[in-house]
Amino acid sequence: MAELQEKKCNPMTQRQQHCTKHPKQDVTMYCIEANCKVPVCATCGLLDHQGHKLIELSAAIATIIDDMHKATTKLDETKKELQHKRLTVIDLQAIVTTNFKKKEKEMKESVQKLHQQIDTTHNKALTHLKNLYEIEMNNLTAINESIDSFSAQMTSACEFANQSCDTSHPTQLLTTQKQIMDRLNELVIAELPKTASDKTDFDFTEKYYSAMAQIQESLQDLCDIRWKPLVDPQRCTIQLGLAGGSKNKRRAKQKQRAIVESVDSNGQRMTIGGTKVEATQGGDSLHVQDNNDGTYTFDYGSYEGSSSLYVKINGTEMKGSPFNTLPQVDPLQCIIIFDAEYSSAIVQTVDANGHDMTTGNAKVEATQDRYSPNIQDNNNGTYTIIYDPYGGSLHVKINGTEMIGSPF
Repeated sequence: MAELQEKKCNPMTQRQQHCTKHPKQDVTMYCIEANCKVPVCATCGLLDHQGHKLIELSAAIATIIDDMHKATTKLDETKKELQHKRLTVIDLQAIVTTNFKKKEKEMKESVQKLHQQIDTTHNKALTHLKNLYEIEMNNLTAINESIDSFSAQMTSACEFANQSCDTSHPTQLLTTQKQIMDRLNELVIAELPKTASDKTDFDFTEKYYSAMAQIQESLQDLCDIRWKPLVDPQRCTIQLGLAGGSKNKRRAKQKQRAIVESVDSNGQRMTIGGTKVEATQGGDSLHVQDNNDGTYTFDYGSYEGSSSLYVKINGTEMKGSPFNTLPQVDPLQCIIIFDAEYSSAIVQTVDANGHDMTTGNAKVEATQDRYSPNIQDNNNGTYTIIYDPYGGSLHVKINGTEMIGSPF
């Protein structure tokens, strides 16, 4: 390779080589048989390659070089494809990293919210505990103050009585003794201050132990982390015409409800939400409710002028979109009314829910054995058939299906 890159040798101008079996002879031909493909000398050509197709070396070299160029061209294309795949992987790595950081942030925020709730509960309980403590301490302080006041009154009365006995003039003692004795007797029979409170301990329990046990158990499954399957818009399904739709005030008509079921690329129904589902009708975006179970609900109109319903999943139109939301005629529920002269009839089209249609454009066909009836679309869900009462049995088809009772 080094010599080739330095152009020191060239396969086209390289000197001839000697035959490995006959060293004295130069190779002059090339055997192109599938099991051979080797250069040979004249002797080898006559003996070992008799009947084989031999070509000149220059022609063989040109063919080989051309084949090599074709192979290297294909490898270059493959290399470009690999490079494209590598860039795709790099892009996917960036997306996975971004999603990882996003989910990591969401997890931290979720745990922080949990911490905040616990802190709020703790602060509330601690405030209640402090309030109980302060109330009881104030009660005990008041009792102590009452005891000190009563004790001081007793000390003062005793000291005054003793001092009067020791120092007062007999006449003065006789004069004041009634007042002194009344005070002493009053204190003797006085009600003592109430005793200290028996609230010396606080009762703390994990309020509603069963609830605490549930919290502890639920914390074990606080987070559910797994790879999110990719939704396949072409596999998702939609149900139209469900009950429970909202009232449309602008058109004074009842809206119908639709539910989209998301399906992954393996055909499995999704059981988690988070998929971007968009629905538009008549140029207006509809509100889509994520039910967080793999289904998505929205209300839509089913009246003329808003028949086309577009649904996208993760930016891609789902299979069948746009959907026609106009009620479909049910030939087996349609009715026909003949006039008294039996020359014309009115067909009233009915939808699958048993409601009379109010719009036209249904395909109504009528045939007779000896007459071709005329059909008129009244554009209000009814169709007038002009027929010959003597033209034979009247066959009536609606959207290709014979209506009930036909032939008449």
